[in-house]
Amino acid sequence: MTRLHTLSAERLSQLRKREHILGHQEAYATGTIPQAWLDGALMTPLETELPALEADVSQDGENAVRLHTALDGLSRLTAADERLWAWLALAHYPGYIAGRWPFLRDADDSRYNHVLNRWYFGQRTPRARSGLVRLWWGAELTGRPHQLNPAFFASMPESAPYHYTRVLFSRMDYQFQLIENRLALAPEILVPVLHFLNERQEAGQPVTGRVFLDGVVRELNLTTTYRRLELLGFAAVLETIRSIFSAWESAGSYISLPDAFGGGAATEVQNG
Repeated sequence: MTRLHTLSAERLSQLRKREHILGHQEAYATGTIPQAWLDGALMTPLETELPALEADVSQDGENAVRLHTALDGLSRLTAADERLWAWLALAHYPGYIAGRWPFLRDADDSRYNHVLNRWYFGQRTPRARSGLVRLWWGAELTGRPHQLNPAFFASMPESAPYHYTRVLFSRMDYQFQLIENRLALAPEILVPVLHFLNERQEAGQPVTGRVFLDGVVRELNLTTTYRRLELLGFAAVLETIRSIFSAWESAGSYISLPDAFGGGAATEVQNG
């Protein structure tokens, strides 16, 4: 069992500095983190068996399930603490993060932002970008929807735990377009969206590409300004999503193009 810790606020501030990151590029590139970076870490009451994670994009869904299961009971308030995730990244998963997100560019600005976004909480949405946080949040929002809102999900077909987590991580364009959007904070919208995308996939009519996701998410955003979709049932929200897509098809707004993301496979858009 591993006792979880958090970095001190002072240590985290030092590690996030541009000059520190650029001065230790080799450590981040290889995942060889000096023990001194972890000195002064603060012990928490949380203890768990941390799982091994595979630095392979095709394993994102399974990694999310493993990590979320291991951190069962972690509150969303605690999950918002960058100090915890930074400690986990540096102390237990440096090899995973270095392997999963290797440097692709030599420019200092690119490397600085790369480390900030993947190892810490960068300027973009941490729940979609930060190496470990993205896994936990994806599973938190989609893993056990019946438990989050039993009444809303009463009309949802039975599914195994983490079924929609695996759908979410099956494609990088699903993850980035959905989790970065504010609607991701409402599982009552996110899960029906994933159900729709999955049923199209299983019917041999996959919905592919960022253009579609941009358009449908935009329509959902507009709809939620005057209609509280999360107060409806699963079946009603799913039908709304189907109607939006049908209108798109009828208007010729959606054109099925060759899949730029590898035929539905979870192919990484590096640093996207």
